[in-house]
Amino acid sequence: MDVPARTQYTEAEREAIKRLKFELARSEVATYTLKKMRTEQANQAPRKVIIGSTITFTSEFGSLAHRQNVTITAGTDVILQRLGPSSLQDYRRMVQEAVEGADLLDDVYDKACGSPRNRLGVTPSAKPEDQEYVFGALYFEGGPDDYDNIYLSHQTTQKYWARDDQQNEDGRWAVTDLMAWFNSYFERFVLPLLVEEGSGLCARFRAQLQERSDTHFPWVAEEVPGLKHLCLPQYSNLKPKKGFSSSPDSTKEEASPFIMINFGQHAFLELAEYNCSLELQPLDIVLYDPDKVTAQAVKHSQRVDPSLPERWSVTCYFQKLFQERQLTDDGPCEFYAKSKARRDQKTLARDAEIRAQEAEEQQSWGSAIERESSGATTGAEDSDRDDAYTGVIQPETSRSVKLEHPAEASTRAVPLEEAPSSTGEGEGGRDRRKRPRLSYVE
Repeated sequence: MDVPARTQYTEAEREAIKRLKFELARSEVATYTLKKMRTEQANQAPRKVIIGSTITFTSEFGSLAHRQNVTITAGTDVILQRLGPSSLQDYRRMVQEAVEGADLLDDVYDKACGSPRNRLGVTPSAKPEDQEYVFGALYFEGGPDDYDNIYLSHQTTQKYWARDDQQNEDGRWAVTDLMAWFNSYFERFVLPLLVEEGSGLCARFRAQLQERSDTHFPWVAEEVPGLKHLCLPQYSNLKPKKGFSSSPDSTKEEASPFIMINFGQHAFLELAEYNCSLELQPLDIVLYDPDKVTAQAVKHSQRVDPSLPERWSVTCYFQKLFQERQLTDDGPCEFYAKSKARRDQKTLARDAEIRAQEAEEQQSWGSAIERESSGATTGAEDSDRDDAYTGVIQPETSRSVKLEHPAEASTRAVPLEEAPSSTGEGEGGRDRRKRPRLSYVE
């Protein structure tokens, strides 16, 4: 039986409905599967628009329309997720923080230089509309030592030759104030969604962010002094921007996931390869894989509220080159360690085989000598034995034996006539020759 629609609610009920909508947004995730389209196909097909809203029936309040968190997949891979504030309480705090963030961004545009180089290419009074600031670490290719070419961007340090010290100091304060604000905002409202179970973040993005925090960021922070004080372990760069994007927000030079937070106004996030647009509200958080998605924020065609401040955003990301520079478990050091371990095992096995051969050789010759020297012998046997000792003594086996001393390596089997003799009383009263020492070389 349907609950009749209600038009009147108490203040407490309205507050309860608002809280419930945020809970439903997290628990009832909307999942969409997209396929890439060629340009000619996209031009002919209507663009798909994803709003991510639904109606849920509740026993207490009847049917409630609410937004949902959105997950977009391509095949079996999650390529993009849109997450809203986790609770009504967080939402209200985020609204207050966003007001301060907008003021700090105004200061950056007014006081901080946006030139990527020491020499001013863009002055604060004549910035193009698509001017962007890139704060954090940059990588410069082409030098003799690539590791020495990782540095804090000039837009971060605000040290420009063509500006006086006071201008640079004012710009530096504007930049660091905004970065301090954003890092605090990220820790309070974004980071819990990235690390807590049940937030809706997919396992792949969570694992990538964990590896970035544990492995890749500590490495680049060692290479760039001061970076660990300016950025959090989830990103090496942050890019604040006023207005909408005139080009894709990512360039495929960023590692997955790329993070963007939308402020101020509604927007559409266009996914060009999939002929699709995703609606964004203020305070929405978007994570996506730059290798699989080309995303660009554009004006919303319907929902533009003139009473709200202008649209602005902050993107934060980790450069792929930094990630590739880090020696992971499959790096050269680990490969060398495994190669050395295999080499050591082969050496131990070879030594064991040689020792076994030595023991077998010694046992064989010991038995032969014992048979020859034991018991009384007849003259004929002595004669035969003397004849046997005439000439070079031949070994019974051709296997190599490891010598106990390097000097023995040049020792050769010596004929009986050349061997030193000793005179003594042997059996039968005859002098006997002392048997020469046997030695084998490889």
